[in-house]
Amino acid sequence: MARERRGFKLPVSTSAKDLLAHLDLMREDGRLTNAAVLLFGKKPQRYFINSEVKCAWFYGTRVEKPMADHQIYQGDVFQLADQARDFVMSHISREIGRHNGPDGSAPTRYELPLDAVFELIVNAICHRDYTSHESVQVMLFSDRLEIWNAGSLPRGWTVKNLFRPHTSLPPNELLAKPMYLKGYIEKTGTGTGDVIDYCRQWKLPPPEFVEEADFRVILRRRTTEETTEETLSKTAAKIVCLIKRNPQISMIQMAKKLGLSEDGVFYHIKALRFKLGLRREGATKKGRWVFDKK
Repeated sequence: MARERRGFKLPVSTSAKDLLAHLDLMREDGRLTNAAVLLFGKKPQRYFINSEVKCAWFYGTRVEKPMADHQIYQGDVFQLADQARDFVMSHISREIGRHNGPDGSAPTRYELPLDAVFELIVNAICHRDYTSHESVQVMLFSDRLEIWNAGSLPRGWTVKNLFRPHTSLPPNELLAKPMYLKGYIEKTGTGTGDVIDYCRQWKLPPPEFVEEADFRVILRRRTTEETTEETLSKTAAKIVCLIKRNPQISMIQMAKKLGLSEDGVFYHIKALRFKLGLRREGATKKGRWVFDKK
């Protein structure tokens, strides 16, 4: 990535010491900078307890127990970003399309744009205030995604600046450069504009940026009715028809008839269980599908 897309000139044979020095991650006396530990340390949280990311999934629209899921992630900044992204994407709705790839893969469209979610998580990790005792928090509610970080906008900026072209002013330059080289961020100030465009493409409201004691970003989710209407109106309706014609039909048979993966069929079956009370009764091979709700 760094050499192919970013024009990084140091050869692969460069020693770790020379590489760190080139990136200004090693002081003249040979000691590592804080950024080096956050970027490449095996256990950065031994030295920066607050560098972890806390992720929570709530059933409703408020912070309250019980939580559907709660994870505290540790590791370097790249691992934190990947883990937090995967947490969010594993708990939101997705639609799996027909097999159309040469390898038999099926396209997946998530309820929220993956690139927007990842951009906002990476920004929170890269641009936060590491002198604060607070951790980055990623909170998924039934109606929105909120990403909090202990940071602030550049001096003289307001959230209005984020909705128009602006320069890139990363507060943690030593973190930003390696993350740029690895493809996690850009250095042109286009990140928030890209998020706005992704939301527009997904027909979602624009992101909300809030600067108070902390800085947070809010992505609005579609309502349950909107999501159900869009994701179930076609594929799920076909599954219902197949079941009514043949209550003994298996998910493998459904997948073949619909051109979906078994995971794709299972996803819609789970939704139909909630919406129509769909359940399977009897033995696996000789059982049948039953709708408890009309």
